[in-house]
Amino acid sequence: AVNEHVHVPTASLTKMMTLYVIFQRLEQGLWTLETPLRVSLHGKRVEFSMLWVTRPVRVRLCVESRGGHA
Repeated sequence: AVNEHVHVPTASLTKMMTLYVIFQRLEQGLWTLETPLRVSLHGKRVEFSMLWVTRPVRVRLCVESRGGHA
């Protein structure tokens, strides 16, 4: 393996898995780009998190996927 000892923040893997789940739900027709998702304060406290929330909120996928604020 290349760079097997390099530390990679877990947030990177979490983002990839989150996108994977989102695209699965979209393909299955369970969600749309207008589906509100809950963003919790717990996520903000996770190491390497860059969440901007100060209280639990809901964001639409079409806004969150661009990195915007709802």
